[in-house]
Amino acid sequence: MPQHALRRRLLAAGALAASGTLLLTSCAGGFDDAAGDGGTPTSIIAAIPTDPTSMDPIRSGALVVLSVFFHTFDQLVTITADGELAPKLATEWTSNDDLTQWDFTLREGVEASNGEAITAEDVAFSYQAILDDPTSENFAYLSSVASVEAVDDLTVRFTLNSPFSAFPRNTSLISIVPADTYQEVGADAFAQEPIGSGPYVFDGIETGVSYDLARNEGYWGDAPAIERISLQPVSSDESRVNGVLSGSLDVAPIGPTQVASVDGQGRRRSSRRCRTASSSSG
Repeated sequence: MPQHALRRRLLAAGALAASGTLLLTSCAGGFDDAAGDGGTPTSIIAAIPTDPTSMDPIRSGALVVLSVFFHTFDQLVTITADGELAPKLATEWTSNDDLTQWDFTLREGVEASNGEAITAEDVAFSYQAILDDPTSENFAYLSSVASVEAVDDLTVRFTLNSPFSAFPRNTSLISIVPADTYQEVGADAFAQEPIGSGPYVFDGIETGVSYDLARNEGYWGDAPAIERISLQPVSSDESRVNGVLSGSLDVAPIGPTQVASVDGQGRRRSSRRCRTASSSSG
């Protein structure tokens, strides 16, 4: 296989990571490659290490589910592979002099996949819903927040309990839901058919078996090259490695101790490219 095709597949693997674990990719088949050998794969099957407890981003925030939410919802900011903050739903953010108030300016014209506009009200709702639920897995990420409010359609303001220079980094972990839809259907129903504004939409959920994503054709940003992703819970490192080696999986996170045993076998490669999920506490 040409090296440029291999690089594309490694980059595709990097797009699916949510922590520092290594990713093993199969380069000897298994991708649905409509362009033929050397073309961009149109779909992939990727393993995730555990079955997510819920697809409700208000209640769920474990690393394994964040790897799904990063693809299906927007967060205010994102963290690059170099660990730097970059705009996502928010285009800029500023603080007052003592770092107790942060204002985020939102991108204009963003819509959820059902056509609902995403505004500062949706951001404020998403954060407030977490603040109101101490059982949320995201609650600890917002321990520094005293209040959140929509100043106008494109400005959301956070008032903190104390100065916190790293607060914007924590916003990379909080996904924004369309408030009207979430309130209309309720948390449980939303978790079964989640609606977000990310580059992919949910296209089928079979708990414990697969979580299927399809490219969001109305996404505000650049369209992802891969059209479909099937995420399948596979609990053991050994099973994930065997899945890639057999061709039943295209991408899988593996532990560092297993890299030497698989690296280079049959054109399989490991990659450290990843989307790092990290938070700070004030």
